[in-house]
Amino acid sequence: MRIRWSLHAARRLRDRQLTAEDVESTVIEADQRYEDPGRSGRWIAHRRLAVQGVPFLLRVFYIDAGGGDLVVLSFYRTSQVARYWRTDL
Repeated sequence: MRIRWSLHAARRLRDRQLTAEDVESTVIEADQRYEDPGRSGRWIAHRRLAVQGVPFLLRVFYIDAGGGDLVVLSFYRTSQVARYWRTDL
């Protein structure tokens, strides 16, 4: 599996103070993964993190581009874990 980056996602790496490794490991080893109910073919991967003891959720939006390629579209870290964590999976 190869992970590629959209231009938008690549530009956001610096702004959001996360590493490519953080994002890619979330796609590969997500705590949760589900297809975006509002956008067919787009997937959301979640991974729980803690920064200085504060719980966060890293959300990564990506598509399967075929041929074993995944393309990261966007991502962000949020403290609203309960809002986005799915209990129905």
